[in-house]
Amino acid sequence: MLNEHYYNLSNVINTIEAYSILMGIIVSGTGVFDKFIKLHNKRNTRKHYTRILKQFFIAINIRDFAPKIEAFEGSTYERYAYEINLAKLYAEVYFKDGRDYETDVLEYCRTKVGKIAPKSYKAIVAVLKKFFLYNEVPLSEVVWQSVRNWNRGSHPISRDKVPTPEILAKVIKHLPLRGRALFLTLISSGMRIGEALSIKLEDIYLDEDPPRIELYNTKTRTGFGRDVYISNEAREAIEDWLLSRDRYVTHRRMSMDRRLFPFTRSICYTMWNGALRKTGYNERCRRTKRRVYHIHTTRKFFATFHRGDPEVKEYLLGHYDIYNRPEFDSEYVVEQYKLGEENVTIFEPSSDILKELELQRKQIAQMKMYMDRIVKELLPMLETEDVKELSKSYKELFE
Repeated sequence: MLNEHYYNLSNVINTIEAYSILMGIIVSGTGVFDKFIKLHNKRNTRKHYTRILKQFFIAINIRDFAPKIEAFEGSTYERYAYEINLAKLYAEVYFKDGRDYETDVLEYCRTKVGKIAPKSYKAIVAVLKKFFLYNEVPLSEVVWQSVRNWNRGSHPISRDKVPTPEILAKVIKHLPLRGRALFLTLISSGMRIGEALSIKLEDIYLDEDPPRIELYNTKTRTGFGRDVYISNEAREAIEDWLLSRDRYVTHRRMSMDRRLFPFTRSICYTMWNGALRKTGYNERCRRTKRRVYHIHTTRKFFATFHRGDPEVKEYLLGHYDIYNRPEFDSEYVVEQYKLGEENVTIFEPSSDILKELELQRKQIAQMKMYMDRIVKELLPMLETEDVKELSKSYKELFE
């Protein structure tokens, strides 16, 4: 049990005995920080809550924190892990330190007003309120309501742009094979990046027309599964990627990973942002410094350019939840997707498709010549009004 002397935040970090005791709690995962995070089932929720709490505890102890993180030597990942451990140390003694909790919340939230989107701000307030309630520190509801209303609205503050097919074509040409397969899949399906990275090899049916992907409810944001479809060019890119996928996972000792795209979001961001820089489309929002062509704009591209039943498009985008999910016939969904597939196809049809179209044109031309010859042979034999009318209709049919 820690002595009262160690409840001072500066002493916690600077005293070896206290540091050792607290690190034991943190490693075992029994601290107040970890216990709260473990209440939540979804991995992305845990990551999101961890990031918010880390920022909160570091911000309210910035004077003590800044010199330590500046003196830290290591990679970006190691630095992030170090910051989380520091935040956990601060959290472990926070509710024993006699702090003015209301002032901490007010001052921290005030630094966020106007700097982040209203929805992001409200999410921060909601996480902090939940964390304080879990630790039996119920601040007045008036305080939480007032803080929540500091940043009104629901509109984003970052200005992004919907990429055109021409921009996407240039960007995709600078992606590696695995990136090309991933982003053509995103562009032609409207999936979220997290959904795409959860696809297993057995979830995709490349032999269907159009190729189909099953998304299960445990991997979607809204909690219900759905089938999505991809373009023929995305299928070709995936087939090319599958030829080298085994070598990729073996080299990285990931042979047990059954995902179609066995890599992390950070790798996706690295590929995408690198391609943006190479093509000169690395423009950023002046206010938030966020890229205007970030990965989520591939989803906005699908929402903007795909043509078909608007309700089917909303279904494919996964905008419905388990309470208002519509029931569509699968054949109708396929029909509507194919109506707009051309609009979400980035490159020209492949050489194989062009050859097939050319063969079909030749077959139609030969059939027309054959029918014309038959009609010419029959006309002298049967000079009747019915035959003349039949001949005229055939000519109009193949004009």
